Amino acid sequence: MKILFVGYGDIAQRTAALLDSHQLYGIARRPKPKIPNLDLWQGDILAPAMLEKLSAQHWDAVVVTLSPDGRDEISYRSCYVDITRAVLNAFSKNSRPGYVIWVSSTSVYAQHSGERVDESSETCPAHFRGKIILEAENIVRASPIAYSIVRFSGIYGPGRDYLIRQVLAGKGGGNSYSNRIHQDDCAGFLAHLLNLKAGGQTPEPLYLASDGEAVLSCDLRSWLAEQLGVQVQQDNSVQDRAMGGNKICSNKRMLDSGYTLRYPSFRLGYSEMLPQNDGV
Repeated sequence: MKILFVGYGDIAQRTAALLDSHQLYGIARRPKPKIPNLDLWQGDILAPAMLEKLSAQHWDAVVVTLSPDGRDEISYRSCYVDITRAVLNAFSKNSRPGYVIWVSSTSVYAQHSGERVDESSETCPAHFRGKIILEAENIVRASPIAYSIVRFSGIYGPGRDYLIRQVLAGKGGGNSYSNRIHQDDCAGFLAHLLNLKAGGQTPEPLYLASDGEAVLSCDLRSWLAEQLGVQVQQDNSVQDRAMGGNKICSNKRMLDSGYTLRYPSFRLGYSEMLPQNDGV
């Protein structure tokens, strides 16, 4: 297949590395590592010349993995809503891609009492981040292009060690659930969907992607602290719960698609990331 990555950050790069039998293109604002079967276009996605360039070709699949420049509302809207709308509008003027994967987040859920959520669960986020991402999802849904929206839970892996740094600083968690997915499984699942499409199958329009082992934040951080040999203080932060919710994410549809998790447990993934030297 001829595949375009709109946004060529870490997850897109990891996905591309699994697709050596396909013809790949990527758009990035800054230089990125290149692989033999990928042609990297560097520049602003929203620039008219770039939009014209990407819409002038036919793509078998387009993978949209966006990352805002900042954590504020303006940055989120400019990234998720403006880019998604501009790219899909550009495609509508010429030949449409055969398939779009749009990477989303479980922040679109607002459940806060430990409910189990899946693809059919209500989405009514309280925070602007979830609201803006859900707005962008709806732009994808309104498009005539076949799509899959993939809602990843908390992504971790080498270079994404926020929790480890928090634990090393002595900060424990509260009594809300933490849902995790390793970055290699993010890439693996996106590649899996593309290969399903290449094989003539029709992926579902929505997937919730998580490792399936939701754990209380206090228990996750206590486990990390034990592995690291440090002490943490429990923190029942109301703000943390309001930002991330308190829910258990189901990965049944993801597994039913035929995907096998490389890291079905946070213990497996984090164990590979922990420092092994004495005195840590």
